[in-house]
Amino acid sequence: VRPFVTVTPGRQPEARIRLTRRPAGIARLIKRDEAEIVGPATQTLPERPTISRLNFNGKQIVVHGDCVPELDTLHDFLDSLAHESPPERAATVLQITSGDDSFAIGVPDVDAPPVDNGVAEGPIPDGEIISNEDIFPHLNRLARHPAVSFVPAAEISWQGRPIPAVAVTSPQQAEIWSMRKLSHFKPTKLIVARHHANEVASTTSALQMIEALTAGESGEAMLRGLNVVFLPLENPDGASIHDALRQENPEWKHHPARYNATGYEFGEDQGNPDSQYGEGRVRDLVWRECLPDIVVDNHGVPSHEWAQLFAGFGSPPRFGVSYWQVQALLYGILPYLDNPVHRSAMQAVRDQVASEISSDEDLLHWNRIYTERYRTWGHQWIPERFPMELVQEMLFHINPVDPDSVRGRRSYAVRYPNTTVLNWVTEVCDETVHGDELRLTARAHFLANKAVMELLREHSGRSGAIAQSALDGVRVRTGRERPLRMSESSADREEI
Repeated sequence: VRPFVTVTPGRQPEARIRLTRRPAGIARLIKRDEAEIVGPATQTLPERPTISRLNFNGKQIVVHGDCVPELDTLHDFLDSLAHESPPERAATVLQITSGDDSFAIGVPDVDAPPVDNGVAEGPIPDGEIISNEDIFPHLNRLARHPAVSFVPAAEISWQGRPIPAVAVTSPQQAEIWSMRKLSHFKPTKLIVARHHANEVASTTSALQMIEALTAGESGEAMLRGLNVVFLPLENPDGASIHDALRQENPEWKHHPARYNATGYEFGEDQGNPDSQYGEGRVRDLVWRECLPDIVVDNHGVPSHEWAQLFAGFGSPPRFGVSYWQVQALLYGILPYLDNPVHRSAMQAVRDQVASEISSDEDLLHWNRIYTERYRTWGHQWIPERFPMELVQEMLFHINPVDPDSVRGRRSYAVRYPNTTVLNWVTEVCDETVHGDELRLTARAHFLANKAVMELLREHSGRSGAIAQSALDGVRVRTGRERPLRMSESSADREEI
């Protein structure tokens, strides 16, 4: 779906939508005598199929051919696939069962996704939106630093775009090393950006943070105490939609671009290894590789167009708050698992971030302005729709998380409480911001992330070694205490 909006004077708006059913059928990938369910066959199928070729990117098999929506059976389609790509020609075989029929189809060799090998000039632009075409040249430049490990395609999106991941650590001397082992010795933070592709400040902030960590003694000192891993653009298909929409209306918020190419909130697939969307699998994959102590999801909320006083803009029942107006330049969402260790981690992060933001003159100024409006026109009248908890003049939404809720099922702190102590969210005034507004919102993300990184660095160095006798000598175990234990700092807290 490409939701272009074109204004024609004197003509009423119209939209045409065609829905097609999803056929039944299960696809199973067989490799080295192991079978893995890929998922249901969900593509629209041809009446008289003409298969031209197949491509395989490691996760998805793309079929090229003629398609019409009127087909009532899978048989002809699958028979054509098996004829075009017989199993005896391939080392990997896709076995598809539909009803009483079974088809064996040879899978082509893996197609590498296209990656731009160009190199951009620095520094990272702070007032311009970073598009799909921009991000790889910037990452290629940053990856020249020995502290940066760049994986261009940690996963592949629904439309075949690479999803990059970046790890920034103290430079490693070994040719082969493990990110998991590094997290065994130092606290690790995972920063996720651009889950919703029209929330553009998060990518700018992520690239600026990588740049700062590789620029001199301050970055080196930070990396001596922790590791930082980034997903700088989690939703490249949504970013492609956003880039296309901005060509026609460069300053609109383009809310449809928050989703992926199929209009799906792929966060619902988090925790599902069989998701058909690479963007739905990539965060779990990166989490398993780096085992972070804290995960932050840098987001943005509507800041213009619909977000006006008394406009009535909200999103019930999904979110229990209103977006009539901007709540703050930056606010935090802190769901926590209700036990002493996780509660202390939440409080320590809350206080550290609030202190960092309140010490920045511009951010404090705008937070005060938005807080006053939010209290005056919302909270004092309908507090349940305009909730408000301030810490050092910064707004937070803080609640213990229900493990059985949607947020609980998606939280690494709930799923893996002995590894990750907090999975939280930053929200800034975003959705296609430009110029000074982009500079300010990216800086807000940056300072919030920096504050948590400093907190983690303060809690590094608590590793130890235990020597135990063994039949073949001495066995030495090293590591650090997990889950990470943090102490709550003092802060002025206002509960309203």
